[in-house]
Amino acid sequence: MMCYRRLFSGRLLGINRRLQQQKSYSNNSEGVMRKSNLFTVVLLGSTALLSACSSSVREKKTDTTAPAATTAPSHAVVKSPPLVSPLHQTYVLDDKIEYAIDSLKKSKSLGEMKKGRTASEGNFFYIVSFRARNGGTEPATVSIEPMTVKGVDSEGYQPSPAGQEAVILNGGPKEMFACKLEPGEAKPFLAIFDMPPAVIEGGADFIIPSTKSGSQDRWVVRLDNSKKHH
Repeated sequence: MMCYRRLFSGRLLGINRRLQQQKSYSNNSEGVMRKSNLFTVVLLGSTALLSACSSSVREKKTDTTAPAATTAPSHAVVKSPPLVSPLHQTYVLDDKIEYAIDSLKKSKSLGEMKKGRTASEGNFFYIVSFRARNGGTEPATVSIEPMTVKGVDSEGYQPSPAGQEAVILNGGPKEMFACKLEPGEAKPFLAIFDMPPAVIEGGADFIIPSTKSGSQDRWVVRLDNSKKHH
């Protein structure tokens, strides 16, 4: 009988130990799960907070970014003093545009090879170099188009399109034939004529008309061999 009691008591003791172990394991599991769930919640909350902070920082950066300031380019005009002519030929038209003749040159051709142009048969290119200065208070345009050369016993000669083309094709600026001058500004110009030598030799006049509408004012410059620079 004592043997059965001891065996039964031992079994009860073993069952109780297993139950306690299972209970302890269950409690530990629940604790781990609670901790795991808490860590997950904290982790998710931290991620959401970090995301919200990042968005807030990005939005703040975007909102506070100001557009770059732009500055308008300045176009200062260098005012030129009154013109001086090496040929002592100066004149002011309409109390506004001042002209100064620098030289008179003669050439059978202008430019090089395919870009060059040759004067008409029996003629030469006569190149009048001059400067113009705007002495007024408003912009003014100077153009060689209305300028002419007139001989004593000959008709008037207009500027040569072929001569202008040769200059431009060989790198010369178009502004040498027509240009707007700001007040106080001065620039060089070229007036090229395709004419026979007899026109210059007989005494020709280089005529510069006024740039003012309705004005009859003009400047007449005598062109002769004394002003010719080869």
